[in-house]
Amino acid sequence: MTIIYPEWMVEKVGDIIFTDADFSKIDFKYGVTGAAAGNVVRNTDHVYGGSGAVAITTGPVLNNRKALVRNIPYVFDGNIVSFECKFIPDNTFSTNEFEMGFRLFIPAIGIIEGHVIFDETTNTIMYQDGNNSFTPFVPVLDFPPPRADAAAGGVGDEYGWVRLAIDVTKLEFVSVQASGRRKKVKRDMRGLPLINVGATALNKFVVRNVTQTKGASAITSYTTDWAVTTF
Repeated sequence: MTIIYPEWMVEKVGDIIFTDADFSKIDFKYGVTGAAAGNVVRNTDHVYGGSGAVAITTGPVLNNRKALVRNIPYVFDGNIVSFECKFIPDNTFSTNEFEMGFRLFIPAIGIIEGHVIFDETTNTIMYQDGNNSFTPFVPVLDFPPPRADAAAGGVGDEYGWVRLAIDVTKLEFVSVQASGRRKKVKRDMRGLPLINVGATALNKFVVRNVTQTKGASAITSYTTDWAVTTF
């Protein structure tokens, strides 16, 4: 069977589990998480994406986080799962963070996470090495920061792109790829474990984008063109 990949996908590999086209609405179970403040809404002013193009806005409190979360409907034993998206982080505060990745619940172990962040202090991608703890790659994975056009509907949007793959059998990272305006890079992550962040029950295997403000006011980040594949 020939797989028909969406035109906007950057890495056209693997079997597609879902894309933006499957996001029929925002406000349903596993659709939005985080503190009560803030919101996640559809947005096409800055993000030229599919039906899943959204703006994620935090509350006006230092370190407030807001997330868009989607359940992965199925994963077969032995699968490597990848998640790619395009994003524009808020640049109001130079230390804001934009996070993306996986979270799954294994009853005998607890909640396991595998995330990366775009760190606006250094304009680099960092990988998760602890509960809400991230470390840079060596050599660093850096690129010019994405920026949204100041005018809604303008044509000057500059996106970041990131693709993260994990092994759900070994519970390890596999690789990360990222690109800014001028380059595309990849880092092999095999052997790096996913992170156990606790035993709170989670009934699903999810992907998510998380926006975190590092100032005492709300920030808004944009994300679109989500694609989850297995191979």
